[in-house]
Amino acid sequence: MREQVPAHRPVIVRFSQFKERAFDARIAETPAELARILGAFAEAGADVLHASQRRFWEPAFPGSPLNLAGWAKRLTGLPSITVGSVGLRRDFLRAGGPESVAGLAARLADGEFDLVALGRALLGNPAWVTHAAAGRLDEIVDYRKAHEDVYP
Repeated sequence: MREQVPAHRPVIVRFSQFKERAFDARIAETPAELARILGAFAEAGADVLHASQRRFWEPAFPGSPLNLAGWAKRLTGLPSITVGSVGLRRDFLRAGGPESVAGLAARLADGEFDLVALGRALLGNPAWVTHAAAGRLDEIVDYRKAHEDVYP
């Protein structure tokens, strides 16, 4: 891919630590296993690693608070993107705690990861970012599985 993509465009590799119907599925059971997988992407020319996990606030491995994007960044030195249940409910923007926007912002400020992606929240709220930035929280609709049926 790196040879085919112009140098001024990043190659972003997305990988996941769960599957929709198998939340316990793992791409790697240990940081060492993850290092081997992500090392291959880095050696092949990836510029950014986009780590998807079910819940961004949960540790990827026992014994460390880092999430999957945090581990990707630590293991490779590449910038990383986190995603996983970001903004699925309006209270994400109002509440405190590790699963809130405040918790996410603190981890971003600490340098655990470099970017945050929205996924499923956009299915029911294409203007999520606009509404959130304007403080129009009442216009944000909580995510429901039925939102996925809109885009077959």
